[in-house]
Amino acid sequence: MCDYMFLEEEELTQEVEPMRVWPADTLYGYYKWPSNMVLRSSDHGDTWDVIRTFEGESSCKGLFVDSRGTIFLCRSSDNGNPDYGKLLMGRYEGAGPRVWSEPMPFVCGDGFWKMCEDLEGNLFIGEYAGDYEDTCAYIWRSTDTGTTWDPVYEGAERHVHFVACDPYTGSLYAAVGDGLAPLPRAKLMRSDDSGDTWNVISGPLWGLYAQPISIVCTPTHRIFGSDWGAGFWPWNSIYWTPDDDAREDRLILINEESTYVWMMSMDTNGIIFAGTITRDSGGDMPAIYASHDGGDHWCKIKDLGVVDEPWWGITWMSNFDSQGWAYYHDRKAFETRRFRLSDESGVDTPGGTTAHLSAPSPNPVAQRTTVAYDVPDGVGHVALAIYDLRGRRVRTLVDGTPGPGRHPASWDGRDERGRSVA
Repeated sequence: MCDYMFLEEEELTQEVEPMRVWPADTLYGYYKWPSNMVLRSSDHGDTWDVIRTFEGESSCKGLFVDSRGTIFLCRSSDNGNPDYGKLLMGRYEGAGPRVWSEPMPFVCGDGFWKMCEDLEGNLFIGEYAGDYEDTCAYIWRSTDTGTTWDPVYEGAERHVHFVACDPYTGSLYAAVGDGLAPLPRAKLMRSDDSGDTWNVISGPLWGLYAQPISIVCTPTHRIFGSDWGAGFWPWNSIYWTPDDDAREDRLILINEESTYVWMMSMDTNGIIFAGTITRDSGGDMPAIYASHDGGDHWCKIKDLGVVDEPWWGITWMSNFDSQGWAYYHDRKAFETRRFRLSDESGVDTPGGTTAHLSAPSPNPVAQRTTVAYDVPDGVGHVALAIYDLRGRRVRTLVDGTPGPGRHPASWDGRDERGRSVA
């Protein structure tokens, strides 16, 4: 444990999994027993509204909400579930109830873990196959807000774990696996042209024998967690690629225990969180780790306790909202909790004596995004502007004295002359 990091957390009134935070801090989740429902919370998980109820017993492997407020989910159990292994889309038309699409089938009939949206508003899904006999590594792309989907990658690997859209560079990343037979097939891929072509940036040919799972993009490098390793590469590991082209994979061990690094997320202060699950039965201990220096060093901030079964621990971790909260599901305790680092950690959090800028929401930006900023007492003039990757100012959003408290600033994706930017 690290005495300079203090985890503040609270149990939610509803056990949900998976979860996704969307603009205006709206939290979405799936509740699978005894009813099967998509739920929504506007108060950080204190109270919930039912968006849709489904027939048939099922779980939900993946849930995503894009910048337009469209819900995508896949129900991954076939026990009386007519939509097993199919993509469901709940489109919000701007008024009235959501309109749910006819389900789109996947090739292998299982679903997805992660979706992402790039800087242009294109959507990407990595298809996941549950059976070890399957070879079903598909990446799907939609350029029309999810109405139609086309495959942009089809490989001989077992499946695609995660896809991630880098909000700093616009590149796409895909974590592909599984297994050793007939050859190690786990690898990382990157696309710089919206998925048209993919380059392998890590894999067996480059000395990497860990299987990538979760993905976090920082301004300077990419960080990957693994749930499988061979040879020099251990099971419970995190590694990064500071230079994709040079394939400089850097191994970062976070613990000696036999667990998988399954879920990761980064807050608005750049603190990276990693949640683990057990690999085997027999005394493994899942935990939550955090890094305040971009992945260089990791600190265990919570033990979940000894578990005598595999696949128990942090099975889902959401993105962060503007108040600094993220949400995780603890399969050991069958609880869903919200968490953030407290002020006691020495890291500034919203509402303190230091000015605080939240991450844009939505991010990536499709048409419009909102940035919330906190102004402490004693601060007069405030300036807030949008800059490009070369440091050139694109648009000034705030230039005045808004006073203490939290304020929203909206940006429509245009520069000072009213021209749309990339």
